Amino acid sequence: MAIAVDANDLVAGSRRVPIRLVTQLVELHLAKVEGTQALEASGLLLRSARFASDRLPQFIREVCKWGGYAGIAGRVLKNNSLEMIGSRFVESLAALEARGDPAARNVEALEAVNELHGLGRPSFATKQLRFLYPKLCPVLDSLVAASFEYPMSPAGYRRYSADCIGAAAALGGLGIRNPMGRADGRWFAADVDMAVFALIAPWSTDATP
Repeated sequence: MAIAVDANDLVAGSRRVPIRLVTQLVELHLAKVEGTQALEASGLLLRSARFASDRLPQFIREVCKWGGYAGIAGRVLKNNSLEMIGSRFVESLAALEARGDPAARNVEALEAVNELHGLGRPSFATKQLRFLYPKLCPVLDSLVAASFEYPMSPAGYRRYSADCIGAAAALGGLGIRNPMGRADGRWFAADVDMAVFALIAPWSTDATP
């Protein structure tokens, strides 16, 4: 595992970050990347509506902008009908809500979203999944993939998902405070991803570790 949590540290490749600092890394991400919590709320509303919403185009634009690739949204919306986008998102949500290995379900969800023209790369597609289902879905960003040797592929996303899901469970079990304010102090895979990205982002020199 490239990403893991033990009793004392967040292990990220060859780095070990004292576990008490994971909270600060998530806070740093929230400060540097605006709109995360608002986008999660939008994703939840779309899920509740099963994507039959006129807010779907705006959601796609906002997620692409959040991820630093605002232009991707235009290509996605130009080359796929809203009916097709909604259908692929419904398929991905069904996979994520099914029983079985969560990381394997993430791959099924990724494959559904990858059918959309313009979202065929894991980095772009997993940003959409992250806001549709943050409990299970991290972002396989190219920086994360390169820094921690996760292949930029469905197999790499499966590995990274499994690591983030496992780390989230460990952080919750240890009672580490989550700045995202989840019910019962829970940690999601997306929260772990935020901490990991904050270690290696261009603005990571501001981080405490």
